[in-house]
Amino acid sequence: MTISNLKEILDPKARYIFLDDQGLTEALMLTGIEDHSFLVVDPKSDINGKDRSGFFVAANGRGIVRFKATGQKAGVYKLNADFSSFNIINRRESERIRVNVPIPIYLSCDGKRVEASLVNISEGGVRLVADEKLPLHAVYHFELSLPHKNGPVLFKTDGMVVYAEPEEDPDTFMTGITFVAPAFKSDEEKNNYLAMRQDLVSYLNQNKTGLS
Repeated sequence: MTISNLKEILDPKARYIFLDDQGLTEALMLTGIEDHSFLVVDPKSDINGKDRSGFFVAANGRGIVRFKATGQKAGVYKLNADFSSFNIINRRESERIRVNVPIPIYLSCDGKRVEASLVNISEGGVRLVADEKLPLHAVYHFELSLPHKNGPVLFKTDGMVVYAEPEEDPDTFMTGITFVAPAFKSDEEKNNYLAMRQDLVSYLNQNKTGLS
């Protein structure tokens, strides 16, 4: 991919980039971009002097872009992107497991609660139907309770809305949400989240024909 400036490829409405090279997906809020660098709010994990990798949403609906970058703290936090590492992929490349029975999801953001119904799920996120259009790039907290013969498999996480499109019924919206790690208050919380995520991955691998 040949570009000379991040503005040529980054979705101009993007508010976050994502790092996913340490077993979870972290959302870093953008404060601006320079020619070759993302400027981000003080991240939850250390990026200074570190080589990191992740993805961001490409402009014009082209998919997502995998990238590598080196972190720097120089008044602001920077991720200096290696353009030669950029690779556009389909954001839905993860195998999606369909849901054969209704599974409700309750999402919350800033004290507001939204009810939705799960359509399919992958290791990276969920697709659901909501009765209202959720704002793009908003981060919601929610809990998945997935059916299992030995008791439900639970996964508590944050998620960011990456698309919300009306269905034929204008009062319902097909909505895509990417999992992002919540802010951890301790190593124990982080380890519990990683354990839940691994349980989810194992569960999905065992139910590739669908959830029922």
